[in-house]
Amino acid sequence: MPSSMSLSSIFLVLEHSLPELLTNSTFRASQVNPMRCYNASTHRFCRVRLQVSCLPADNPQQSEESSHAGVNANCKCRRCRKGGPPELRESDEGYHELYTCGTVRRTVADTRSELQEQLRLACLGVEKPISSSQTRTGIKDKIARHWIDKLLTRSRELKVMHPGIPEADLVRDGLAWLETQTSQPMNPLLNVPNLDPHRDTPVELLHTWLLGVVKYVWH
Repeated sequence: MPSSMSLSSIFLVLEHSLPELLTNSTFRASQVNPMRCYNASTHRFCRVRLQVSCLPADNPQQSEESSHAGVNANCKCRRCRKGGPPELRESDEGYHELYTCGTVRRTVADTRSELQEQLRLACLGVEKPISSSQTRTGIKDKIARHWIDKLLTRSRELKVMHPGIPEADLVRDGLAWLETQTSQPMNPLLNVPNLDPHRDTPVELLHTWLLGVVKYVWH
């Protein structure tokens, strides 16, 4: 029955954790072949795609879901690139800039590209460029970090076994090895159709507002 098909799709979303939902065959299939069901308002059949509409959580969890480093990064916002090194933020011009509109927003494509660059840098066996990139951009991903650590170790071992090995060979070997280990070396939320973790993480009002600005103004 059309109505039961619609209910089953709702239960699918409610009964699965997000990682389970993203790999569920019904969820994935609905992206290319929308599910046929009945629209009680128009009294017609329609087709729907199952979607993850938003990612409600507290601020630290939402930063993690957005592959964002949180408040320890120079760019402290998971939605945009506003910020910079301390000397800039503490200057008159930099401080004023924090409260103006027009800053370039973060996008899934840019975040994915930056994480791919961090994985490439890991193939060279040097930690410093990676940590510098994470601090500068605010992009840091726990899943990518797992593979970054493995790539760093692998590259350092190759350097010991083959002194003077060209950087291009290190990168080629590291990325080829990574492909044999996993098909998802970074945050899977960055690959969910029609979901942007930067944009679709609603502001958590309790800690951001009530226990943030309001609390300190009151005191």
